[in-house]
Amino acid sequence: TDATIDNNLTGGGLDVAVGSGTKAFQVWDDSSPSTPRFSVLRDGRGLSQFTAKAWVNYDQKDTVSIRDSHNVGSVTDTGTGIHQVNFSNAMGNANYAVSATINGSGATATGFVMNEQNNNTTSMARNVTYSSGTLTDMDCTHTIVFGD
Repeated sequence: TDATIDNNLTGGGLDVAVGSGTKAFQVWDDSSPSTPRFSVLRDGRGLSQFTAKAWVNYDQKDTVSIRDSHNVGSVTDTGTGIHQVNFSNAMGNANYAVSATINGSGATATGFVMNEQNNNTTSMARNVTYSSGTLTDMDCTHTIVFGD
């Protein structure tokens, strides 16, 4: 079960879970107590409209390797310069925002990356990277996702 820590907050409240639910705590306001404004899940993920739902820093040259990530289970290399970021926990819908950047050395430093919004699903975001107009694998790619 959940226990209410302070039900006297002006216009809202704070719940802290003491049972076996997925939420460790959540903050809500009186206008919509069934829709938390911010939640922290037991797995450490923060859920709100102002926290990143997923992010990853990875190398896509040769064998894809993730340097660090949050809510990303893997990155799949589907071809030169084409990769999909696979979420550990699915998004609520495919209309989320993706910011993708690259950095590298030499010729790959002059490339660019873009997210293919029409190919995103609730379980993955698809990015493509270019250098001199040609699909190219990059040394360091970053993807950040915000949404429901």
